[in-house]
Amino acid sequence: MKMNYKGIRNLFLIPIVCLVMSGCIGGCFVISDIKFTTPLVKGATIPGGLDLYVDKDIALPKVCGQFDIEKIKEQVKTAIQKLPVPRIASRILLMLINNVEIKNLWIEKLTVTATEGDFSKLQSLAMKVKIGNGEIDFGEGSFNENKTSIVFEKDPKVDIYPFIKSFSDGGCVEGNIHVKGYNSQTDIKFDIVANVSLKVGF
Repeated sequence: MKMNYKGIRNLFLIPIVCLVMSGCIGGCFVISDIKFTTPLVKGATIPGGLDLYVDKDIALPKVCGQFDIEKIKEQVKTAIQKLPVPRIASRILLMLINNVEIKNLWIEKLTVTATEGDFSKLQSLAMKVKIGNGEIDFGEGSFNENKTSIVFEKDPKVDIYPFIKSFSDGGCVEGNIHVKGYNSQTDIKFDIVANVSLKVGF
């Protein structure tokens, strides 16, 4: 999981100063647009075969713990602790990080990247993903120019926090891709990475 520390710094500096001036501590501080990336699936495969037209579903491997709430909180706390804040705000900062609460967790986009082979023979690739106790239909993705990656975006973006909050490890991720096009003669291996944005409160 990779946090955008620079973005978090910019989000926190002004509000912390405002907190010091207003005396508002605990329950009145909400920060949104904290962004990070996390791997969802590694080493998935579209099997190769005869050079025939296909229109089929392929199951994604099931993985668990990708959206572990406690681990995400720890990442946020670590990012907050690295903030270059004035000394007057340091005590407030220490109080805040012990009260981090996740408010929303949005999937911004999913990127499927070929690690072996490419998607050059495919006409389209659609995806449905189950996260925790919810399912998201991302529809068809958009290929990059040389068909080595596919981006899936949902508008409006989906808040997955209600899907995962009841699971101690954030639940599991599973689903399927629907492939249309011609078979590659060799297997296509790929990874899926999620770009996520977060809202937290204190």
